[in-house]
Amino acid sequence: MPSRVIDFEALWLSDKLAACDSSMRVEYLWCYGVADAFGSFELNLRAIHARVSAIRPRLTLQRVEKLFAEFELRGLLFTWQENGKRWGHWVGSERPGRLPRPSDRHKYKKLAPNVPKEGLAAYVSRCSREGIATNSPTGLGVGVGVGYGVGLGVRASNPENPFEAPLREGEIPKPKKTRKVDRYGNTLLKQEDDEPLPPPTPAELLQRAESEIEFYSKMLQREKMKLRPEPGMIRTCTAALERAQQKKASLGP
Repeated sequence: MPSRVIDFEALWLSDKLAACDSSMRVEYLWCYGVADAFGSFELNLRAIHARVSAIRPRLTLQRVEKLFAEFELRGLLFTWQENGKRWGHWVGSERPGRLPRPSDRHKYKKLAPNVPKEGLAAYVSRCSREGIATNSPTGLGVGVGVGYGVGLGVRASNPENPFEAPLREGEIPKPKKTRKVDRYGNTLLKQEDDEPLPPPTPAELLQRAESEIEFYSKMLQREKMKLRPEPGMIRTCTAALERAQQKKASLGP
């Protein structure tokens, strides 16, 4: 089969592909190579399924049938009957640069008869006229709405959080609690805002030193495994690792 040149800019911005089901858009490119040097092929779905599912065992024949039906519906695939067989042609494949040069096409096996130009033109015209490819999920719309409502309630005790339950008469608000974490996101302890945080215990300091050793060891190993390690990062991680090891040694076994 001849090599293909894929116009990815046209592929990414295609209204026809945008109109397809989202799960079928990438399959268009997977199935594109079944055509010959003229952009046409025999629409034998069993034979096509055998070719495109060689390394995709979960791609079923029923799925392939739905794919080609969707492509035909959205204006991507023109089909016609001739000599008792059904043929297909990728719409737009004849544009310059997408197929081998006309002078080189005779080098490849032709899989389908010549495309009926009148039928292809009628198909393209019908798709454009009926707006098949314009039913894109990326369309835009504008709307205007007006609403009115009335409600009853009590003033919130916390203006920052109006959903907080109001205080009863004579009730004193409780101080807020905050979550104290270390640099790795581990919760150290929960403490009232208006109370000082007690100094960490030796066990907490030891755990923090071990966490730092593990963290900087992984960072150093990851940097050394790169194809182009950064010397500055290696020096920084090595120095931090040595400090963490010294801190752990000073805390004792």
